Amino acid sequence: MIQEGYSKYYGSAFKVSTLSKWLVIVSGHEMVEDIRRANESQTLQADYTLGKQVQQDIYHISTIRTTLTRNLEVRFPDVKDEIIASFKDVIPVKDEWITVPAFNTIMKIVCRTTNRVFVGLPLCRDPDFQELNEQFTIDVFIGAQIINLFPEFLKPRFCSHQGSWKDQASGAPHSSVSRGTT
Repeated sequence: MIQEGYSKYYGSAFKVSTLSKWLVIVSGHEMVEDIRRANESQTLQADYTLGKQVQQDIYHISTIRTTLTRNLEVRFPDVKDEIIASFKDVIPVKDEWITVPAFNTIMKIVCRTTNRVFVGLPLCRDPDFQELNEQFTIDVFIGAQIINLFPEFLKPRFCSHQGSWKDQASGAPHSSVSRGTT
């Protein structure tokens, strides 16, 4: 079905129905480039998962593009050391082949390695800190997927200031401001 649409509508977009939603397929170099240049904040629903402040105050982008990028060569020995240490800790060395869960294993190694650059030793290896970072990443992506199910006009209501998307989706209590009557 996708191949048929690709052949018939090459150079444009077309929709394919799935069980839960429409899948939009684009084809052709120009369309793919448009998607590549698209704003990732819409995919991550950054206003709702990370907060509007992250979108408005983008100091972190210039920091990554300049300071961090310029210092990567200096930090490479730390990165290499953490990759080696992560592999030793996450994938045990055995005499025979073993099975490891790819997604979780990669997440742990990437989390530790990037945190070695951002916060250094020993915090990057702290199990509680690792769990916090891994869970935050998962929560942002799951939250974005849930929020993407809603039409634009409902997103602010679903993700109101009264609690996080996760609290509202689970029905968990959230903090709110009480207004007294006078």
